[in-house]
Formats: sequence, C-alpha cells, structure tokens
Amino acid sequence: MVFFDVNVTAELLIQKLKLEKPIAKYSISTCRTIGLRTMTTYFKDIDKVWIDKEDSRNYLEHQYELFYKDDPSLVWRWKIIRRSAELLVYFATTGNVNMPSLPRWSKRDCLLYIKPTNEQLEENDNIYGLTWRTRKALNKFEYADRTLNYYDSSGFLKILEAYKQEECDIWNGNTFFDKNYKVL
Repeated sequence: MVFFDVNVTAELLIQKLKLEKPIAKYSISTCRTIGLRTMTTYFKDIDKVWIDKEDSRNYLEHQYELFYKDDPSLVWRWKIIRRSAELLVYFATTGNVNMPSLPRWSKRDCLLYIKPTNEQLEENDNIYGLTWRTRKALNKFEYADRTLNYYDSSGFLKILEAYKQEECDIWNGNTFFDKNYKVL
C-alpha cells in the first residue's frame, strides 16, 4: 500500500500538469480549485495528511453520498472531484499524469465488472474467473443486451454475491442459495 502526503502530492501534481500540459490550462485550474482543494481541505479537517488509495476511495464515497448522489445539477462538480482524486492517487503511485479514462461510478464496485486476476482466470474452478469467461463467451454469441443484462443481474451477480458472502471463490456445486436472497 502506497501512502503519500496529500498536500505535497497535490502540489506536485499541479506542477507536473502545468509542465506536461496533458489537459487545458483552465482544466488545471479547475482541478486545483474544485477537485484537489476540496480533497486537501477534507483531509485537513480530519487531521489526516498521509493517505493511501483506500482513504481516497473512502473520501470519494463520502463526498458522493453526502453531496452528489441525489442532485443531478451537480454532476459536473462530482466529475471534477472524482477525476482529481483518482488522478492524485494515480500520480502518487505511478508518477504519471496521463491517466486512462475512468469507469462509470455506478459500476465501480460491482463484482461483475471487476476483472479477475490472472491467477483467478487461469484456475478453472475459480468462480470469479469462471463467471468472467462465461460472460465473455455469451457476448460472442451476440445475445440481445436485454438478455445479457438479465443473465448478469438475475444469475451471475447473485452467484458471485453468494460466494462472496460464503467467503469462498472455488466453484462448489453444493453452494446453498436462499430463494429469497436478493442482490439488487
């Protein structure tokens, strides 16, 4: 786990953005004033200077739940705050400012959209790898999106959640599923 000083890293990030110019000048200013200042103020208020990726994730969850979840008029501000926080963590871990595009926030923690590790993919009995490979194979058959969404929400997601709840990742034909178990 990489810990970094949020204030120093934010300042270094701004300097590197100005130097390399991967985004427009006004975007750098917006990143600083709306994105990073909000984040550094948040951690200053809770007396935490050294943070890691998990702290950043908790900060984003807190901001989203408190201010942005139910207010569509603030989507623009939420995107800036999220992008800035993710860019800060990316910069702290890689030293690079050319971050790839972010996945949609609503899918961020869904087990279906988290790619399994190489070990999980190679192991035939691993439920995460098995589900991932099966979903990819179904996509190749060109089923309707509605059908695939149904399989995801009514099948694969429930299976993955049940295995997660059982703290097991090896396929077991005897895994018990409660018929009233609801994920969504």
